[in-house]
Amino acid sequence: MAKKTKYLVVRLVSVISNTAKVWVRMRESPESKGIFYDPAVGKEVLYVEKEHIKGRESLPLRVKERFGLE
Repeated sequence: MAKKTKYLVVRLVSVISNTAKVWVRMRESPESKGIFYDPAVGKEVLYVEKEHIKGRESLPLRVKERFGLE
């Protein structure tokens, strides 16, 4: 069986308008949440983690470079 990746790609969703953002976090860290600008509402709102998308190994090179995951 393959070794698990150190990072997870997760989907953060706005609690107000369900607008989604993609976020990268370490596997051991707690679920992600944060306050970000929501274009649907025009204000900063709370985003909470809803699901895991995939591991670091399957990400394109441009995404790895952007988040410093090489």
